[in-house]
Amino acid sequence: MRRRLKKEKNSEFPQYLSLCAIVKNEAPYLPEWIEFYKLVGVEKFYIYDNESSDNTKEVLKPYIDTGDVVYTYQPGQAQQLVAYNDAVKKYKNETKWLGFFDLDEFVMPLSTKTIPEFLKDYEEECGVVIYWLVYGDNGHKTKTDGLVLERFTAHSEEGFGVNKYLKTIANPREIKRMDVHYAVYRGGFAKDENGSFRPGGMGEYPQIKKIRMNHYFGKSFEEFMQKRNRGMADKVLDAKGFRPLKDFENNNRNEIKDDKTAEKYILPIKEALRKKDFDDSGRLIKH
Repeated sequence: MRRRLKKEKNSEFPQYLSLCAIVKNEAPYLPEWIEFYKLVGVEKFYIYDNESSDNTKEVLKPYIDTGDVVYTYQPGQAQQLVAYNDAVKKYKNETKWLGFFDLDEFVMPLSTKTIPEFLKDYEEECGVVIYWLVYGDNGHKTKTDGLVLERFTAHSEEGFGVNKYLKTIANPREIKRMDVHYAVYRGGFAKDENGSFRPGGMGEYPQIKKIRMNHYFGKSFEEFMQKRNRGMADKVLDAKGFRPLKDFENNNRNEIKDDKTAEKYILPIKEALRKKDFDDSGRLIKH
């Protein structure tokens, strides 16, 4: 594996960093998510639409037209891993790195300006895993106007147990099989920012200094209920698989107040949204 990665290190790909996501009825969140990741260095988005009944395709059209988004309609239940592994198979030679994130997950580079700058130190690794910090509802019971990044600024302490979870940015040519949180590689394991090997979807309690994922799990209670009604992307929707209400209670953590990490992105995102005829809440402006 190490020889393969050294040989590939100076290889050129159409994109350096791309993301794969599966979505279902999340149209208002898509423009902010895409514009944020463009600011931190993502060049291409492979979006799999799992039978959305809202205006997801309409919202994505400006990004499809510019080539930022590759859109795939993905019907059926429990399609997340199907989508992830399809993206690996189809696009592994299109991008040096491929990340697998949800629309409530925003990766914040802390020691560099962009994610690609951070990844430069890991080009001889098969993958990098990033710890998340769970954000709470900021006291919002209902959905309010504005960006997710400006509406929710309170999060859990780093030692909160759920923050041991990881998400993956991988060299897609090294992936044998992609899971929700981690990849099974042809050889070796991904590393975290501290240089520790992480073979699964959880690590130790994080020591976050270089990069982190802001995980806006539930947002307001109203938005959590909408999320709950969508079901889960990796499980068939039945009585046992239905997301329990306790998920909101368990993840609604607001101990650290008024976090400023995302503040610098708010104005540039809003400016980018207006240029594409979206308001600050991701809704298309009708002329």
